[in-house]
Amino acid sequence: MYKTLMVIGFIGIAGSSLSLMAEAASTKTSPDKYTVTSGKLSAVELSLGGSYTQLKDYSGSGFNVSAKVYLLEEMVSKEVPVNLYGKISYQTSVDKDNNLQSYFDETELVLGAEYFCCQHSKLFIELGDLKQNFEQANDKLWQDYGYVYRAGFETSFDVITMNIAVEHRDSVKSNTGYRASLTTKNKLFTLSYTDVGDYQSLMFNFNKHF
Repeated sequence: MYKTLMVIGFIGIAGSSLSLMAEAASTKTSPDKYTVTSGKLSAVELSLGGSYTQLKDYSGSGFNVSAKVYLLEEMVSKEVPVNLYGKISYQTSVDKDNNLQSYFDETELVLGAEYFCCQHSKLFIELGDLKQNFEQANDKLWQDYGYVYRAGFETSFDVITMNIAVEHRDSVKSNTGYRASLTTKNKLFTLSYTDVGDYQSLMFNFNKHF
């Protein structure tokens, strides 16, 4: 619990830095681009960044990459405040602190739906498949397949968008936790933290929208 509180505090402090980065990196964009009435949500979102992962006695650093595709982007409006999307993500990390290097990777494929409850806020749910793999010295020690479910809320402020979700992972062990993230208003940078059972992950990503 103490470790989790420290990380949440770190995310709060980092949010201030992200705000400054947003102001420096943002281009002149209409504020309506992120509202229900615009109908101009990005059709594709690509993310790439660094990650730090803990799982039981393992802790390693590496990278993550993801692609998110909106399916009803052109239909979103005040009359139809709903969008559907699919997302695939992959992260990998390595622990080099011991003589036998350990590797952990995770692949996630989810479908999601989001409902714009007001101009700058939305509710969302996600469900999908989860695959985890752990290796040590090129030997595969275990591989796990399961499911992941999320339900959360997202709201945007002047320069920061905050996303908080309850997350449940159902595989060999079933655990429930949370995921929290901060994204700059221009959606260029994202800082996120996930804590579910023995699994913790901290990520910092650069995002590109098409």
